[in-house]
Amino acid sequence: MKILSFCCNSAMIKVSNISTNVPTTVPAGRIAALDGLRGLSILLVLLYHSYSRWADILPWAASYRDCMVFEHGGLGVNLFFIISGFVIFMTLHTCETFGEFIYRRWLRLFPAMCIATALIYGSAGWLSERPVGAVTWSDTLPGLLFVDSWMVNKLIPVDSKVIEGAFWSIFVEVKFYVIFGALYFVTRRGVILALSFLFFGTWLCRHAPFGISQTSDAVTFTLTKVLSLHHMGWFLIGALLYHALYLQSVRSLVFSAIVVPFATVANSGESRDVFLVCALLYIMFVGALFNKKIAGFFSSRFFLFLGFISYPLYLIHQNMVVALTIKTHDTFNAIPGMITPIPGMILVVIVAYAIAAYAEPAVRRRIVWILSFRSRWSIAQNKKEPVASLSSPPL
Repeated sequence: MKILSFCCNSAMIKVSNISTNVPTTVPAGRIAALDGLRGLSILLVLLYHSYSRWADILPWAASYRDCMVFEHGGLGVNLFFIISGFVIFMTLHTCETFGEFIYRRWLRLFPAMCIATALIYGSAGWLSERPVGAVTWSDTLPGLLFVDSWMVNKLIPVDSKVIEGAFWSIFVEVKFYVIFGALYFVTRRGVILALSFLFFGTWLCRHAPFGISQTSDAVTFTLTKVLSLHHMGWFLIGALLYHALYLQSVRSLVFSAIVVPFATVANSGESRDVFLVCALLYIMFVGALFNKKIAGFFSSRFFLFLGFISYPLYLIHQNMVVALTIKTHDTFNAIPGMITPIPGMILVVIVAYAIAAYAEPAVRRRIVWILSFRSRWSIAQNKKEPVASLSSPPL
């Protein structure tokens, strides 16, 4: 326990005096290494989509697709899930109701999603080389509503598809918020046990020889397509590591390691390389929590910057980078294929920074002002009093 306590204290590198537009530090109270790990996650995903995922339409850029970093970079999403499972407790502990929790999560996700959706929709005509092709207004609905396209098509008589393939993990995140938040406010101390039951129950249904999936497609559909419980293992790992750090629970640390192979099989596959990459991601996360040198590495300006722009960059990068890579190759065909994705990657990083530093905060402030005005108006109407100040929101 003393060793674990010492590691916790030494690894929690915190930095104050943040400047919104110069993201080389993090606010006091945050663990800097976690923001750096977000940077690592988006870097892995960006490399995967640029050099491996679309090898069929970018053959000149995919010569090194078998490189482990490129081929398995998509597993960086699992690291995002671990981080979410870890930090969600920080939000839950400061929320009094389930509604407040969901509102705060929505307010965190929606502004950037709104901006990214408008940007993708508006630029799709120019970026005609997008892998998913042209987009329609109905394709914007899944992202703005944070639900899978097949759900939208069942609820609304439209034929929508997801405007950006990477949105799938955001939908999984939202399902986790709803499930974990509901479990937390119902069970409190039993929330991790309840999430463990849901994940391992789903795992047995899908992978055990006697699995329910052998006899009931409806059960499998509900557990995976509707609730996405097969992804919850990574969130569970993050929640366990939160307990390990803040409650100094060795048992939670050990259990988190046990969950890793089950979570890998559940959503990533069973190959040796996949197991190796997932294990390395877990080790890096644990190291960033409990080892000062590793925490310092991920607290570097490079990783903090990528972490700062990680959400908007994740939302907009995939189709844009691929389309820009094709344009670069067609315009400057003398450039080595390995380099052709880089101009598009740089441009998308710049756009993501503009969203994270300027556009997203402005939209969030506007939303908060609108909602707070409606609340004041409602209260005033109930009391039959004049509405308070109607001044414009700060920009």
